Parts: sequence; C-alpha cells; structure tokens
Amino acid sequence: MTPLQQARQWIADQAPSTEEIQQSIDNLCHIYARPPQGVGHGEVFAAISFLMTAIGGNVDEIVLPDKISAGELDTGPLGRTEEEPALREVACLSADDKKRRFEDLKASFEVPF
Repeated sequence: MTPLQQARQWIADQAPSTEEIQQSIDNLCHIYARPPQGVGHGEVFAAISFLMTAIGGNVDEIVLPDKISAGELDTGPLGRTEEEPALREVACLSADDKKRRFEDLKASFEVPF
C-alpha cells in the first residue's frame, strides 16, 4: 500500500485531529529525505500533499529536507573493455600524466587526501 493510500485509509478510518495529522505530516517530511525501499520521493510527497489538504494547509508552506541518495551497487566493469575507449585512453597515459590527472581531480574536490 502506498503512503497516499495509507493516509487516505487512516483519515477515513480514524478521523484524526488536526494535531495528529500535523504530526504525521512532520513524520512524512523526515521520511521524504530517505524513503523506505520500494517507495519513491513522489509517493511520500503525494501523501504529504493529501494530508495538508485535509487540514486546509498549503503545500507550498512545507520545507522538505534534501533527498538523501541511497547507495547503489556498482556493477561497472572492473577492468578495461574494448567498448569503452575512455578506459583505453587512460591505460595509454604515462605515469606522470596519470599523476597529473589525479592531482587535478583531487584539487577539483578541494578536499585534502
């Protein structure tokens, strides 16, 4: 069941108070940053919007947290492949060129290693 469906069922079955709905909106705003597996940010936002409408609020008043990207499995190739010319280009660089490119990349992050 999606968060929106759960919110609709909760409103219909429980007839919660405005304070309870507001607390649920706050909880959903925290969940929005990192929704559970199988639930998208849009689905959480739809539930928030529905609950805001239920209490006569304006969705534009909500300040949502930044989305936290979930880590994903890197399934890229571990070595050189013929299909990827960029990898071949890097493999052909001299040690000095590789070091220079690494230092340039490191400087672009502005983080000391």
